[in-house]
Amino acid sequence: MEKVTIGAARNMLGGALYSGPEEGVFSSVTIDSRA
Repeated sequence: MEKVTIGAARNMLGGALYSGPEEGVFSSVTIDSRA
């Protein structure tokens, strides 16, 4: 569940900051958070 929290936090902080390769790793998490 920590991954979901981290993904939500990163999304709130700004996807631009994490627009690097990590985006692919947390892409699924970000989608779940928005849903």
